[in-house]
Amino acid sequence: MDIESNEAVGFILKNAGSESDINSFIISIDELESVIGYDLFAKSEALEDQVNTEFWFDVIENPYNPIRQNTLNKGYYNTEAAPKLVGLEKEVWVCGKCVGGTITRNGHLFLNLDKAYPNSPISGFVKKENLGHFEASPLDYYRDKDICIKGKVEKWDKGSNPTMKLKNSHYIKLYQK
Repeated sequence: MDIESNEAVGFILKNAGSESDINSFIISIDELESVIGYDLFAKSEALEDQVNTEFWFDVIENPYNPIRQNTLNKGYYNTEAAPKLVGLEKEVWVCGKCVGGTITRNGHLFLNLDKAYPNSPISGFVKKENLGHFEASPLDYYRDKDICIKGKVEKWDKGSNPTMKLKNSHYIKLYQK
């Protein structure tokens, strides 16, 4: 936190080497606090509320324009932050545009957020037997809409994209700006 310029930023990254640009790890202080479960600025909440995080997010250039992390409520993440949440032992909400999906040969459904398969930064997965727990086809209903999906962010195979299991309609909702 730079008190003179009233700007702050948080970062989440693994304690390992990375080829990624440091800007790809930026999150708001509120999001960092949500992930670690600790209020970093408990004695200076008034100052924290005035901090300009916009400065940091404007540095990042994205070809697919994900929902900006600093516009999301506490506990919600954009698709850029989602890969950094793999292995977190709690369910989170991840928001992005449902650009389409795939129904597998076995009848399971993958919903792709912000980019089409195989470049989607995260997908929602609905097992065939769980599709009946939705009032309408999730792919038809949510296609081309900004949505939030809830679950644990997982990687099933090395090199696979992060995925979240969606058990029923309570795990997907329209994003409210």
